[in-house]
Amino acid sequence: MLAARSEPMGKGQAERLAPLIQEVLAEAGVAPKALAAVAVCTGPGNFTGVRIGVAAARGLALAIGRPAVGAPRLQALAEAAGRAGAEGPVLAMAAARRDERHAQLFDLVPDDDGRPMAMPVFEAIQAPISEIPDAFEDAPVACVRGPGAGEIAAALDAVALDEGDLPDPADVARIAARTLAALPPDLSPPARGRPARGGAAAAAGRRRGVSAPGPGAPAASASGPADPGPDALPELAARLAAEPTLAAAAAGIHAAAFDGSVPGRPWSADEIAGFAALPGALALLVPDALLLGRVAGPEAELVTLAARPSARRRGLGRALTARFAALAAAAGAEEAFLEVAATNAPAQALYAALGWVAVGRRRGYYRDVMGNRIDAVAMRLRPIGVEAGPPRDRAS
Repeated sequence: MLAARSEPMGKGQAERLAPLIQEVLAEAGVAPKALAAVAVCTGPGNFTGVRIGVAAARGLALAIGRPAVGAPRLQALAEAAGRAGAEGPVLAMAAARRDERHAQLFDLVPDDDGRPMAMPVFEAIQAPISEIPDAFEDAPVACVRGPGAGEIAAALDAVALDEGDLPDPADVARIAARTLAALPPDLSPPARGRPARGGAAAAAGRRRGVSAPGPGAPAASASGPADPGPDALPELAARLAAEPTLAAAAAGIHAAAFDGSVPGRPWSADEIAGFAALPGALALLVPDALLLGRVAGPEAELVTLAARPSARRRGLGRALTARFAALAAAAGAEEAFLEVAATNAPAQALYAALGWVAVGRRRGYYRDVMGNRIDAVAMRLRPIGVEAGPPRDRAS
């Protein structure tokens, strides 16, 4: 293992992940294109956290022309137990909703190099922790790993191991490497991709912010973007990543938008630049509004949309959101996701008017200025690709 880093966090993964990837690669002295593959933990776990990780892995893999390979979380936990000296079948657990646990039993067998390899004995289940002992009462459980391991091990007459449920990157990498090695060449992950509509080169150009603006549209300057014409909502991810002044201007818009009237916190210029550097990132920036999103294969994510309070109700949010959908569709995405505070009715109405549909809810994800927890509503757009018209009251 050349380098590894783990930062447990309840939120903020989207803005932290890109800089973290860059830091680990720099520490290892490895260029992205030198990677053989990109491994990613596929859960089970927090829906948004898993989606953020998978989208980032797929985006990076597409950018460097390498496969992205998933590794189940519970299997990685079981393999860590084997490396720590555990013997016999391991019951691996991870926290789920409320007092529930994801749980799965694995047998430990040696791989070609004699290292313990976790092989699933049963399918994973999700159940209240009080029901886990009954579910595995007749299984040959020798040891238990994960939150609540002591209680479950005592009930099953097994050995209690570490109660942590965060997988080690080394185990994720090993599992993914075995999976990749077992695939026939014609079933390797890159073969399942497809070119973006309109040509791969054209789509890549748009993602890097080099697509031509619409007819008569003024160009963006280094000190900040010029006010767009009706057809000019420039995609600026590459410039946000490379130009601190532009990233600072975007951070100013974000800070003005998250002024306490809506849940959430503003992103710093460094966080915006780091996100914009992520493969597949999309950024739309006009003088009073900002949108950040990303594309990873057939999925896109609208990560944040912000407008200065003085610029709201002018159609900027609608235009940027629809333009994001068009750019994502041109890059090959077939559906898009976002999350919005349950108390932000105007934003939900905007997205619904553009065809987004609520598909889930995350309890207590946001906090308002008083510290109260507010739910996040998950929304999906499928299919995507309808282009926006000009803002209803565009700034002159």
